[in-house]
Amino acid sequence: MVVIKAPSSVVKALRRRRQGGTRRVDRAFARKRLFKWAGAGLAGVALAGAVAVFSFGLVPLPLPLPERDFPIRTLKVEGAFEHVGRDEVTAVVAPLVAQGFFDTDVANIRVALLDLPWVRAAAVRRVWPDTLHVTLIEERAVARWEEGGLVNAEGRVFYPAADDVPKGLPLLKGPTRNAPQVVASYLALQQELAPLGLAIVDLSMDARRAWELTLTNGIRLTLGRQDAQHQVQRFVSLYPRVMAARAADIEQVDLRYSNGFAVRWRAPSASAQVTPKKTGDAV
Repeated sequence: MVVIKAPSSVVKALRRRRQGGTRRVDRAFARKRLFKWAGAGLAGVALAGAVAVFSFGLVPLPLPLPERDFPIRTLKVEGAFEHVGRDEVTAVVAPLVAQGFFDTDVANIRVALLDLPWVRAAAVRRVWPDTLHVTLIEERAVARWEEGGLVNAEGRVFYPAADDVPKGLPLLKGPTRNAPQVVASYLALQQELAPLGLAIVDLSMDARRAWELTLTNGIRLTLGRQDAQHQVQRFVSLYPRVMAARAADIEQVDLRYSNGFAVRWRAPSASAQVTPKKTGDAV
């Protein structure tokens, strides 16, 4: 893409007129001079290559526009999207370009785009003579967050429309201020469980910062406030030999013991406990 800039003399003249300076420039003369220059410049320019445009590309902005010098008429959007829509981006941008090419505040447009729930990052620039170029990076949710939210790998919680929440994501719970810690723990514990072919369905941090999680086979693991990763490692090492054969009968495994664990069985009368010495953080 080649961007042609207007001569500084013309830009300064137009700005003096807009700012109410004592020296005024005839509008027709300025337009004639600028378009004559731009046409000559474009005639001698060969495009070096095509810009890779994903999603919805060029979007004509709603017309009619107010009578302005050099209105912005086209919106160009780049990025790879699953959830960000053409209509919502256009709805955000259109009211903010009504002042024309020179007076459009790209910083304000960027802030407005970042308010869209699925937008993680945005860059905005003007391209002569009448285009606004927007580059967006979409959020990637790693899990659901309580109360209808989603959370990314860095622990940023955002709240899209209910019908725009992806299916099959695990559910994470905890104080929102601790979301980065909850996500980090989820990713670390999930990696520990991978050798067993098990995944986390939900993970929660309570007010005491103790952990509890549920696996895809229905077993609930109760962990302490400290050494949660070590406790899961112990579960992974013991599960194939001690619990796998009866996994369907296990409701809960309490791993808050220093050198063992306790099992709660699904059968009404069953309860088995191994090495009942708890650590200091157990309830």
